[in-house]
Amino acid sequence: MASRLVFLLSLVLAVPAFSQPNPDTLWTRTYDLGGAESGYAVAPVPQGGYVVVGRTWGMNPTHTFFLKVGNDGYSTERRTITVADETDGAQDVYPYPDGSRYILCGWLHTADSRTDIYIMKTYWDGVPEWTQTFGEYGNDETIFSMCPADDGGFLLAGWTVSHGTYAYIGYIAKVNSDGIFQWSRTYEAMDITGIPRIIPAANDTYVFVGAHGLSSDGISLVKINAVGDTLWIRTYVELPEQSPCDVAVLPDGGFAVVGTTGYVNGEILLIRTDASGDTLWTRAIGDTLYNMATSVVPGPAGGLVLVGSTSAGEMYEDLHLIGVDASGNEIWRRTWNQTVNNYLDRVLVTSDGGYLVLANKIPGNSNDVYLIKTGPDQGAGADEPRFLMPDQLALSVYPNPFNSEARIAFALSQPGPVEMNLYNLTGQRVATLANGIYAPGEHAVMLQGGGLSSGTYFIRAEAAQSRQVKKIVLMK
Repeated sequence: MASRLVFLLSLVLAVPAFSQPNPDTLWTRTYDLGGAESGYAVAPVPQGGYVVVGRTWGMNPTHTFFLKVGNDGYSTERRTITVADETDGAQDVYPYPDGSRYILCGWLHTADSRTDIYIMKTYWDGVPEWTQTFGEYGNDETIFSMCPADDGGFLLAGWTVSHGTYAYIGYIAKVNSDGIFQWSRTYEAMDITGIPRIIPAANDTYVFVGAHGLSSDGISLVKINAVGDTLWIRTYVELPEQSPCDVAVLPDGGFAVVGTTGYVNGEILLIRTDASGDTLWTRAIGDTLYNMATSVVPGPAGGLVLVGSTSAGEMYEDLHLIGVDASGNEIWRRTWNQTVNNYLDRVLVTSDGGYLVLANKIPGNSNDVYLIKTGPDQGAGADEPRFLMPDQLALSVYPNPFNSEARIAFALSQPGPVEMNLYNLTGQRVATLANGIYAPGEHAVMLQGGGLSSGTYFIRAEAAQSRQVKKIVLMK
């Protein structure tokens, strides 16, 4: 079972009557990086455009690729990165707020046939600045996703397995902002056999979705604290042979969980929960074809948007982008026919209210990275504010004026990069207060006035979709 989590990090889809128009396709782009490629993650670049990472597997050996494209989808940077002499591949990526650096994570195969973890910091063009690797001798660790931690480090999630066995165990590792390993946790006692997705929740907590049991008899949603201790666990046993794929945090603090229900004629399993993980509703979406999907994001008016594919056994599959309403009923679908062979489609909400889809396309006998950009979602509630990544940056300062120190608080609704600097009246930067990737929720930094002269200063905070400036006065 567990091995299919790598290839089936996927969900499923159906074809009812649709009640709302689907988003228009603005452009599609195919990227051939010189071999066969699989894209595994995509993220928005703060200054515009997108970054995609994955692996080039058409060449020997397999290595990591880094691809940047503009808002029009045309590539601006492309690079193959050799992490290990054997093989390696990237699984996730996060940008720094000024676009000057990126954090990548993935896996590598060692000369002694082990699978270990790597985390890498690159410059703006994908050239590595540093790389850290780690793993436990006698075990293989594979990472599927990464999320920012509240202290500026990262949590990496996947599985670990002892050599010569098939006893897959859910695994999370913590590294600091320099990629140095700090701790790891396994979740064998909960019977979790793999973790395809981990995301930040509020107040230095994190939520992951995992496969429950070696026979895939359920999907588990788990909330942990900053050191990996379990705060709560919910297990959903809806249909046999379930495999989890993705989880998203929603504007009301609840979660959307997606998974597939089986190998043959599988359906999408879509679960909507409250902030405690308790089920609000469950939907199975599918038809007589084999249905998969791999990603979920919030849609307008409390709805959700899924991406995935259907196949009747052919090599080529139909790619689908599906919108459901707040009750889980399908309301629109955009289909690109017989174009892809997918394992890990991803979808992002873009700043214009549309969507960006990452897939993998097969022209002839090759495999290329495939991006699709749609126009805004035209469904009910489309004119309401969207839950983007990150949302508007909420910034406050107290006390103001201040004498010795001031507390500068900011809040995010989604994980994302934040840079915060202090400037004097001449425009000179006198201090950097924050520069990293932060989890959703409230954060605070302290400004110490001891080394500053009395007077007026300005705090400028920037996130991927927002910029705010606050005036602050120091009175000694």
